[in-house]
Amino acid sequence: MRTTSRGKLRPNPNPKENSIEKSEALCDEALLHDPDSAEACQALADLRLSQNRRVEALMFVKKTLEICNRIGNGMMPSFDFRTVIARLLVELSQYELATSLLKELEVEDEEDTEIWYLLGMCVLMLGRTATGHSALRKAKQKLEDNQLGNSALLKQITLLLHEMKLTEER
Repeated sequence: MRTTSRGKLRPNPNPKENSIEKSEALCDEALLHDPDSAEACQALADLRLSQNRRVEALMFVKKTLEICNRIGNGMMPSFDFRTVIARLLVELSQYELATSLLKELEVEDEEDTEIWYLLGMCVLMLGRTATGHSALRKAKQKLEDNQLGNSALLKQITLLLHEMKLTEER
């Protein structure tokens, strides 16, 4: 909300821009207080990616990884936090880095469908078709086992596997 010359409140004409500026300011402030804040770096990486500022996004996601790697195992960020890092790496086409992180996450929770899906996508992009096919089949099976048969992810995986089969048959 902004005030008029008479002191009345009026809506901000561009609330999205205002929220992006506010998010950026909060992340900057967090990094001023703690330059090794993995959370602030990850948030800035995500923000930069949403702004299509990929180089900066990659810089922040790599800094997030460095911070996480310096932290001892007892203080390691949560599984979900590291999954977001992996997802950002995939979106930034950093498939080798993402694959390494996803393999660590898979060891921690081999039932996580998103990990298998992201791993399958990464290894496919790296040209490892058989490994990608296997990971995608595991993700599909886990979704079916959890009776998430109508999920969008299951449909996407099924389509990918079908397309891969058609490509192999040619």
